[in-house]
Amino acid sequence: MLVFTSDPLSKPLNVVGLLTAELYVSTTAVDTDFVARLSDVAPDGYAQRLNAGILRLRNREGYEQIKLVEPGAVVKIAIDMWATGHQFQPGHRVRLDVTSSAFPTWAPNYNTGSSVWEETTPVIAEQTVYHSTQYPSRLILPELPEPKFVDAWAESR
Repeated sequence: MLVFTSDPLSKPLNVVGLLTAELYVSTTAVDTDFVARLSDVAPDGYAQRLNAGILRLRNREGYEQIKLVEPGAVVKIAIDMWATGHQFQPGHRVRLDVTSSAFPTWAPNYNTGSSVWEETTPVIAEQTVYHSTQYPSRLILPELPEPKFVDAWAESR
């Protein structure tokens, strides 16, 4: 598992909307999974998971077709981590975990490229996540710098 953690925040960070982990990756297999998890890390070290998403490489261009990957080839993927509305407090940190499985949340990938209903023997795969000028992997957080809070309670009574 790769863990990326920011420095402590000096001011609140308001994140509202769709979260995406845009990664440049390679694998030694013809298919594998990449999982991304966003967490809010408190000053005492407690990490509260906010959202997560998974991408099976064979479906990186959609679910209409299976497209296996050439082992060792670098591919760009976008992991949909759903949406959130969260305020990271000053002193807290933003954390992104990247891993290759999250069983039992998601079914395991045997990394063979075969039918998920027929796979019986898994293949060990080594994953690489690239982050450089050439391969600018990133976490996309939609920031809402100055949210306008309203008292919706009075209107909904």
